[in-house]
Amino acid sequence: MNKYGFTLAEVLITLGVIGVVAAMTLPSLTKKFQDKILLTQVKKSYSELENAVKLYAAENSCSDITCISDTSLTSEELLQRLYKSFKSATYCSKTTQKGICKYTLVKGYTPSNDGYGNAIYSDSFRAPFFVSASGTAYQVMKYNECPRKVEHNITDDKGNYILDDNDQPITEFVLDDVCAVIYFDANGLNKGPNQYGADVFQVRILASSERLSPHLYLSNLLTTEKFTYTPHSVGDKIK
Repeated sequence: MNKYGFTLAEVLITLGVIGVVAAMTLPSLTKKFQDKILLTQVKKSYSELENAVKLYAAENSCSDITCISDTSLTSEELLQRLYKSFKSATYCSKTTQKGICKYTLVKGYTPSNDGYGNAIYSDSFRAPFFVSASGTAYQVMKYNECPRKVEHNITDDKGNYILDDNDQPITEFVLDDVCAVIYFDANGLNKGPNQYGADVFQVRILASSERLSPHLYLSNLLTTEKFTYTPHSVGDKIK
């Protein structure tokens, strides 16, 4: 009775094909899994922020966000108001810069241009801020006027400065109705990618709204459940 089996060459070829297929599909599967985890964390972070604002409003006999957006408050005073509405949160003061309170640089949604074609960090997460019991870090930037005129450099569609005849950036003034911005890092500052649109997002308090206003990238993510940021490294050349 004859017995048939695979030759060594056939086994090696089969294993090689499996290896190639795995190498092609594994990164995609890993990325989808990581995105799913981040999406869950982002949703939870935004939900606990909404609940904290509602709790503050209820405890201070007001009906909407306006009760915590008083323009006379400093950024730290507004931060402390939010912090007190989170149970078991950790407050990170300016003298605390380690562990979950570690100072962290943040990349932009897309490569931030230094004006000369190089990708740079666009922001930072620094004390004071607080970390919720779920591990999300929250920071606040408060403005003393709302609405206010803001001067900024005019750029082209690639983010490069448009210069005048003296090679200086041309500026313009625009009216901004953002009273304050609440930043959050959904998976904590000790985990990457520490990038806007991935794990770091902005929620705005507007003069024209009585509710929290998610930044466009956050709003789109909550609606479509799809990330739209551009992964990149600081120092990359922007084409």
